[in-house]
Amino acid sequence: MLLKSTLVMGIALAASIADAASLGIIQFARDVNQQGPISYCDRNFYNRCYRAPINDASSMQFLNTDFPNRKDFSITLFTGPKCTGRYDRWSFEQKEAGEVEFNSFPSVNDHVLSYKIASFKTSRVVNGDAGTTGEEVFITHCTDFRNSAAVKNHVLQKPPGPQATSV
Repeated sequence: MLLKSTLVMGIALAASIADAASLGIIQFARDVNQQGPISYCDRNFYNRCYRAPINDASSMQFLNTDFPNRKDFSITLFTGPKCTGRYDRWSFEQKEAGEVEFNSFPSVNDHVLSYKIASFKTSRVVNGDAGTTGEEVFITHCTDFRNSAAVKNHVLQKPPGPQATSV
């Protein structure tokens, strides 16, 4: 009986660790063309709500550091602090390594307070309503572009050759 319960607990722990695997780096920027502030957040986990580092972001890039093991994603940006309020969602299958960028937020532009990255594809949503209940907000590691360990390990700047995929 003890062996059976230990085995069940081990399987449950392995499943929760796999679901919480670190998936990538997300970058938020304001006024990119005028060289405004840029903040990188690494150590993001699937299906968790995070506070956005720049409240008035107008563009975003996502670098999947687990490619090709994971290819399906949905990224949702919310106007509320706990993944609440209005939201825009992008859902995609990543076809090749590199970053994916979003240069326009149809209904949440300059009002992003929180975000969530899911490990599956779903529907594209513009101006959705997440309500006011909210959920737990997790802390991630966000820093400016010059000091981020993520940037030192995974350069998000565009190299010569193929450009980032715009969605």
